[in-house]
Amino acid sequence: MKRVLIAVGLLLVAGATLAALFEACGGSSATTQPPVATEFAYVVNSAMGGGKPSLSTYSVGASGSLSAISTLTTGVPASPFSLAVTPGSQFLLLAGRGLPGSIAQYSISFSGGLTQFGSPVATGNLPYTIAVTPSGSFAIESNNGDNTVSVYRLGAGGQLSLIGSTATGSVPSAVAVDPTGRYVFVANLEDNNISEYLLNPTTGALTVNGVVQSDLGPASIVVSPNGPYAYAANRLTGDVSEYKLDPGSGSLTLVANLESGSGSASGAGWLAIDPGGRWLYVANSQDQSVTLFDINPNNGALTLVGTVNTQQSGGFLASVAIDRGGHFLYAINAAGLIFEFQINPATGVLSPIGTTAAGAAPWSMAFAS
Repeated sequence: MKRVLIAVGLLLVAGATLAALFEACGGSSATTQPPVATEFAYVVNSAMGGGKPSLSTYSVGASGSLSAISTLTTGVPASPFSLAVTPGSQFLLLAGRGLPGSIAQYSISFSGGLTQFGSPVATGNLPYTIAVTPSGSFAIESNNGDNTVSVYRLGAGGQLSLIGSTATGSVPSAVAVDPTGRYVFVANLEDNNISEYLLNPTTGALTVNGVVQSDLGPASIVVSPNGPYAYAANRLTGDVSEYKLDPGSGSLTLVANLESGSGSASGAGWLAIDPGGRWLYVANSQDQSVTLFDINPNNGALTLVGTVNTQQSGGFLASVAIDRGGHFLYAINAAGLIFEFQINPATGVLSPIGTTAAGAAPWSMAFAS
């Protein structure tokens, strides 16, 4: 954010100087220029089912609407499903599923452009999700083809280097890091549980910290940014598991399971939580809908608010994502559309803005500012 503010500040100073010169010559400075975009969105197009994998860049308008800037195809790993932007918005990491898989690395310019650098870094088999620690020191990804979770050191120049891999449960489908960067959680789709780890902040080493049960088929997990709570979406039972997180030990305690969408047939999958930790959104893959839960700030308890449709013919709701400011939510339908919503700042309720076309089988989204 700092580099964007500096750049915008320089543009404003330059603009004021030119305006003064123009007026001194008898002209008028009433004409205004379009505002410079300050947030960018990146969408990975997996090409699942056909087509060419790609990585698309959009600018995020003041109203939340997306405007396409460019789409990269050269150098994009085969079958990419997950991406992550580092906390300082300097680098983007893109994981491609393979045997083994790989992570491609990109630098992000002031204008949101991407430049690939270095050679793709090898991962385990079929990497599915990737997360960056709050400090920006480490990247962590789950390999659901060989049931491992890997940790990489993120160098000052954005280059990744493997620290090591640790065994986890069967078909690890998602990874999450708590806001302190001390605890890592992995959702194991076939074991119906969540693996808990301690993360060494200096070395990046993972230490097994326990296992906690979920409902059937946990496909996603998130940790609240402002409270000791975590949530997992269970695809086979169509509900969300609510957990209390012990800040001292990093252990999770299951509190309740709450139905999402139409329940067991909904295919509850990807989760997104707003930056303020007030609302939780669930992508119901089979329902092609997004369910909103209110989060009680005192105990993390979820209360169902409602559900909105994101239906597209032949579609499958792959994921949801919230911009860095917490103003807008985007629901990615794998049939090729991004549904745009404004988030009510008082209630979290979603209001449709419009839709934007994506590439072949879009899957997940990340933001830079």
